[in-house]
Amino acid sequence: MKYFACIGVLVLGLLCLPQAHAFQIHQPIDDSLVEQMDCLPPARELLSVEAIKALPDAQWQQCSYSKSGGLNQGYSDGNFWFRWQASPSDLDRWIEVDYPLLDHVDVYWVSQGEVVEEYQLGDQKPFNQRPVDHRNFLFPVPHNTGEHTLYMRIQTTSAVQFSFRLWDLESFFEYDQQKIMALGVLYGMLIIMGLYNIFVYFAVRETVYLHYVGYVLSLLLFMVALNGLGYQYLWSRWGGLNDRILLQGIAFTIIFSLLFARDFLRIYPHTHPKSSRIVKIILWAASGLVVASLFLPYFYVIRVLIICTILACVMGLFAGFYRQVEGYGVARFYLYSWSLFMLGAILVALNKFDVLPSNMITEYSMLFGTGVGTVVLSAALAVRLNDEKNKRYHAQAEALRVQRESVELLEERVKERTSALREANEKLEKLSNTDSLTGLNNRRSLDELLAMEVKRTCRTGAPLSAMMMDIDRFKAFNDTHGHQVGDACLKAVAGVIASTAQRPSDVVGRYGGEEFCVLLPDTPLDGAQIIAERIRAAVENLDFTVSGQRVPVTISIGVSELTYCASDSGKALVEAADEALYSAKSAGRNCVRLALDSSQPESVE
Repeated sequence: MKYFACIGVLVLGLLCLPQAHAFQIHQPIDDSLVEQMDCLPPARELLSVEAIKALPDAQWQQCSYSKSGGLNQGYSDGNFWFRWQASPSDLDRWIEVDYPLLDHVDVYWVSQGEVVEEYQLGDQKPFNQRPVDHRNFLFPVPHNTGEHTLYMRIQTTSAVQFSFRLWDLESFFEYDQQKIMALGVLYGMLIIMGLYNIFVYFAVRETVYLHYVGYVLSLLLFMVALNGLGYQYLWSRWGGLNDRILLQGIAFTIIFSLLFARDFLRIYPHTHPKSSRIVKIILWAASGLVVASLFLPYFYVIRVLIICTILACVMGLFAGFYRQVEGYGVARFYLYSWSLFMLGAILVALNKFDVLPSNMITEYSMLFGTGVGTVVLSAALAVRLNDEKNKRYHAQAEALRVQRESVELLEERVKERTSALREANEKLEKLSNTDSLTGLNNRRSLDELLAMEVKRTCRTGAPLSAMMMDIDRFKAFNDTHGHQVGDACLKAVAGVIASTAQRPSDVVGRYGGEEFCVLLPDTPLDGAQIIAERIRAAVENLDFTVSGQRVPVTISIGVSELTYCASDSGKALVEAADEALYSAKSAGRNCVRLALDSSQPESVE
């Protein structure tokens, strides 16, 4: 709500400035010449100035103009002819056509039916043909004592829109210095932000900074081409290159702005699949337009680029707002920056559509929004870097805390087992505790470990469960495939059991023949049932092959829990599990059965 309130107040303030042209210090002699001009409907054929002069006055009509005095005929590649009567004057007067993207601007001054001066201008012509070395089209009005008539032909693949102003040269250049200063400040900001963040990229190696630099440089290239300064100072020898560079600048600005938004806002396929898909589509379209702009006419490419630009702006604004709603803190900086840029673009558009008057605010709003928005984005990157640094610090602190707690818990468990292990070690030195075939604990080791676990359980009150398991129809398996295959089967099943019951405290052993036993300390009966079912399923899915053919192997399991403490508790625990095992075999094998308090003595005196 605060965001929308700020934007609303700013827009309302700008709309309430009807006298905003007071900010413009230097004024032309006449800034509404379009009101005095006549024009012809656009025509495909190119007529000579002699043919145009011969046309009757009835074919000429007054030009339609906006409140700001400018002319906007939209996109058309036809030939537009304009006519204007210059009153006699001995002042040094100049006419400015202020849209530097016009391809052909042919100027003819006619006096007494004869062409007395002519100029061939436009960004398709060599720059040195211009009467004045300036990015806009500036040409003199002849000194005269009689009337002169201006005939001007404009043909362009860009928009036919311009203002037609009459200046004295001194006032014009004083006024132009304001624009040059504003453009210089903006370009300086963009260059500084680009250089700063390229150094940050080399320091942290995060692509979001590289995409930001690409966005800034693409925006700079687009604005230099749009304002005509690139053609004036950089590629003035190559007529027609300005249009191509403008298209490339727009396309690369779309590409890098979306890549930056994707990385900065963390919009990835696994987190925001729909938004990522839309971003990818726009990126592919803009990339295709980069190639198309090298070959296809400007007239067609610019239309598609305008659509892509609108989609990219809307997508960027939506993504920033959505991530802000999701609670991603730094998204607000992106939202503010993108809003400033779009606000400037909207004000320029409203001026072009004759909703707002032409003044310093509407004229420089795009520059202001772009410059300030770029600085805000750079600040947002710094905030993001600081946030990630803090997150890494807290993550390291949390990892140290968890590690410390784990060490303390492990030390406690080791301390509990030390006394029991000391007693067992004296016997384990004399007897081997490992089954030679399976590598598991043997029967003797199981009995000793069972006694120790029963004592610990009776001392601590923690639950203790046991599982007895038997390979189904193992005798028939041996008779069919032989004892060597049977031994291999025992090893494979032992590996499955050991890998499933993998806690350090779990005890896995071969009880005898094809029987196995698992002791589960700190595990109640229902938890042991879950583990038993995992073992059963894992054995059933065992890929055991004989002569290249898979042979099914299943196992039956009985599960019991220690329910009382006495001298025979361990024996009773195993017997209860063994009875449950026989119950599983009677139930059809390949299943798990639980002992029903079978380890509880019938009577206790």
